[in-house]
Amino acid sequence: MYFGIKISRKLFVRIIKKNIWIVLAISILAGAACAYISSIGSKNQYSVSSEMVQNDNNYSLVSSYSEFVQSRRFKQILTEQVNKSKWKNESKKIEYTVDVVSNGSESSNTPFFNLVVTSDNVAYAKFLAQQGETQLIANIGKYLSGANISLVSKSNKVTVKKPFSGIVKRFEYGFIIAFIIIFIFKMLADLTFGNIKDEEFVSDVFGKTNFGTIEIENAGE
Repeated sequence: MYFGIKISRKLFVRIIKKNIWIVLAISILAGAACAYISSIGSKNQYSVSSEMVQNDNNYSLVSSYSEFVQSRRFKQILTEQVNKSKWKNESKKIEYTVDVVSNGSESSNTPFFNLVVTSDNVAYAKFLAQQGETQLIANIGKYLSGANISLVSKSNKVTVKKPFSGIVKRFEYGFIIAFIIIFIFKMLADLTFGNIKDEEFVSDVFGKTNFGTIEIENAGE
């Protein structure tokens, strides 16, 4: 015997009205759990920047500097400096990133750029920024022939990025995923599990005309 379930707009609205609060509550709890888990161990990120300048008119070289500072060779140069410092035993425990950011927009060229080092340890970030600016000036010519850069301002600008934005995103992801899964589960449960819910259930689900209801005091009779 074959029977089909018609998912009409009326049925869809009916299921939403019936389950919206419990689905929202569970989704909020799931989002909060994701946000809490992501917040564990989250730390502020400190970015220390040094302003530098390309000394000739060959501004196109600035975009290549980012490739150099992110290369394995430049990381090795920084590691050598770290191993000569007080950070030798701590460096493996602290992650960092280094990049070159142009001061100009995509539509304009400028000889000025920033060397930016980011870490969750502000003192370590400052140390690496100082070493980075020195080593970049000393070694860039070996990487790019004719590259000529100099330091405009030393690494004294610190920018703090708190982990709040990442936590909010984790909450949103957790909420959306939980909402979709729970809503689909509740819809299937209402359509396929259990007894007839009320007078409109048969007409809403199976598209059959409801001619009336019969009250039965004792289901066993």
